[in-house]
Amino acid sequence: MGNSESDKRALASRFLQYLSLHKELLLVCTLGFLVRLWFIPYIMSMDDLYTWRNIGRAICGGHLLDFYHTYLKYRYPPLWGYVCAVSYKIASIFVEEPVRVNDIHFLTWIKMPLIVSDIALGTFLYKFVIEFTKDKRQALLASILFIFNPIVIFITAYWGMFDGLCLLFLVMAEYYLIKGRLGPSAVMNALAVLTKQYAYPLALVSGLIVLRERGWKKGVAYLAAICIIFGFFSVPYLLSEPHEYLDAVIYTEPAKILRTAKGGFGGILYIGQRWGLFYVPEFLNGTYSYLLYAVFLLWFGFFAIRRIEVKDRTVNDVMVMLALTFLTLSPYLHSNYFFLCVPFICLSVALRHHSPLFYAMTVFPITVWVYGFPFIEDPERLWSLSFATLNCLSTFAGQFSTSMDVIEASFEREAQTPKYRRQRMTQNRETTQDMLKTLESRPIAPENNPSNVLKRGEYVKSSKID
Repeated sequence: MGNSESDKRALASRFLQYLSLHKELLLVCTLGFLVRLWFIPYIMSMDDLYTWRNIGRAICGGHLLDFYHTYLKYRYPPLWGYVCAVSYKIASIFVEEPVRVNDIHFLTWIKMPLIVSDIALGTFLYKFVIEFTKDKRQALLASILFIFNPIVIFITAYWGMFDGLCLLFLVMAEYYLIKGRLGPSAVMNALAVLTKQYAYPLALVSGLIVLRERGWKKGVAYLAAICIIFGFFSVPYLLSEPHEYLDAVIYTEPAKILRTAKGGFGGILYIGQRWGLFYVPEFLNGTYSYLLYAVFLLWFGFFAIRRIEVKDRTVNDVMVMLALTFLTLSPYLHSNYFFLCVPFICLSVALRHHSPLFYAMTVFPITVWVYGFPFIEDPERLWSLSFATLNCLSTFAGQFSTSMDVIEASFEREAQTPKYRRQRMTQNRETTQDMLKTLESRPIAPENNPSNVLKRGEYVKSSKID
């Protein structure tokens, strides 16, 4: 018992010491938390809040293992549903049934996990940068850029969407991957894919990086851990309601019409087709989705056969590239999806991975928070096309730039492998032998003949004696 109390005191002491050493971070997190509290009473989307309330009520009502059929508008993996159930249960302590979505207790408890995840992610970005640069100023910059980012505040505290929770898991997975702690990295990736569908390609690529860099056994174990955890939570729903569950967790399927998108090439095509601004071929309606699949399959193949060094710049570049590829080519984009690139770009800024021109190119996606206001959401206005076009050009330019960096990094990594060095040594040896053979086969000029030189030397010596 005494040891337990002493351990608690030691832990508390270390925590207080950490806060005293990082007072600026504490101030940033406190202000960020208070700013978010101000948005709690406000409602942007009643439809989403109804979904969170109804799923939470269904799970608390005994549908823990078969809640997808109770409310078909919930189209996500199950982890967020469990959070909704906990929030609903706590809110129901303070108010009588039925819990209303505009009740301050429900709004507080449904948004509080999102606010806490924002602050936790901002803190982890600080830890990430400190770990690899030892620069408190740059670490604080990463935290400030994220915590006070308008799109982050808008999506979590005002809208009530849970993208921040998924990104917290993804950034932690990236950190542990770079540190070589594959177990925690795989668990964090598994939690990410249990939260949002756009985590699927990032988790798979992380596994392929491990497969190529750490050997096939560790790579297979890494991917297997993700699949086992995801499968463990999926089995009950596959047994009880397979159609509803698969329809929810599969991100997008080819559709007969172009779907609403707030950016990317899909957004431009959607707005142009709806307004009749330019001709959109009919076949694109059902085939555009395959473009996203094809590009991601190409990248999966690339990481399956190429190697990259597992360090902060290369891995973060991979995550930025995948996020911007998704935002450029996805046929279905809501405003909150642009959250995906924000923490990785904040890390890139703080770690000084790119030039200011790169960040100027990728700044437009964070302006998508403006879409949340009704007078701009109206698709009949010209600035909707302007925003979609700017976002598309911005994400495409950033995607192209990071793609080139990733490909270059793979060739640099290949040049560091023992196999490549042996090949280079063999090539150099063969080249040297070829040069010697060429020299030996050439006729020697009389003035360069050693015997003639010797005779001249003897003549000079005899002339001096005379």
